[in-house]
Amino acid sequence: MSNVITVNGEDVYINRWRYWTDKEFAFVGDIVGWLGEDGSIVSSVRDRLQAPYLLRDVNGNLIECKPFAYSGFQELKLEDALTLGFNTSEYQAGLRRQMLAEHYLQSERELGIEQLPPRNAYDAWERQGCEDWASEWDPLRRVPYPKESQFERYEVIGWVESELAEGSSMPDDRFQAEFRLRDNNAGKVFTSGHNLAEIGLESMSIKDALTLGFSTLEYNEALRTRLLERRHLVDEADLAEGRNPPHQVRSILDEKGRECTSELDPVYRHYKRSASAPASRQPTAKEQLWLWLTRRDRPHPKKVSQQDPFEYGVTLSARKR
Repeated sequence: MSNVITVNGEDVYINRWRYWTDKEFAFVGDIVGWLGEDGSIVSSVRDRLQAPYLLRDVNGNLIECKPFAYSGFQELKLEDALTLGFNTSEYQAGLRRQMLAEHYLQSERELGIEQLPPRNAYDAWERQGCEDWASEWDPLRRVPYPKESQFERYEVIGWVESELAEGSSMPDDRFQAEFRLRDNNAGKVFTSGHNLAEIGLESMSIKDALTLGFSTLEYNEALRTRLLERRHLVDEADLAEGRNPPHQVRSILDEKGRECTSELDPVYRHYKRSASAPASRQPTAKEQLWLWLTRRDRPHPKKVSQQDPFEYGVTLSARKR
């Protein structure tokens, strides 16, 4: 399914999410900068959602690209977001609007509004696509709206050395390893005390995710899992599985978005495929979705499991646990 919006008089078709492979994404190219009115590269523009930009393709050719109002942020690499002056909360806002509302942000004003939590239930329905805005008990199951100030004080500087195998710059499982941070106010360096399976890759800033060796597709998958499946990624295998869901699962997520987990959690929470079920009977589409969603533990819909890292910032939240 796709949604159709009109951008400057032109119909634009939006898919909720595209599950890129690394090979496909390698052909996206690298953004050089904003395109000025005189054809030169400029450092800033009046409205970043309505301004064209220059991209260098894999063959080295410079291409003028339409504004992000036509394409959204899913093809925007983490490095390129920084090049164009988008911060982490802005980048996540663009992805969040596409995933939850099947819409692309159209202006700086819309970008600013999307960074703020919903004002009421109707606003939540318009922006999140489901009615459980006020009924989610667990912060980890809610839609996060991080403040940029939460990313500014603490800076990730690398992995804890004891987590690395000899001669390796990366731990065997990046979600199960601790990392080092610098307090930019106090100038102190300390260990995180928790791993990304506990606090969520999506709670990292763009810069911090790159420092820890995560790609754009991996970072985006962490946010997709948080928004549509209402949980964190917990290990490398979980990350790989999430990037390539079964076809029927992908279809339901594309059609229903976040609402599908809202519908399924109360009904299918105790569902298990019966061993006595006839082999000829295939699970229904919703059963298949539920079996896939529960391949990893998920926060209970009626219990509070742990604090949302976005509430106080990654570091302060980790210290409270």
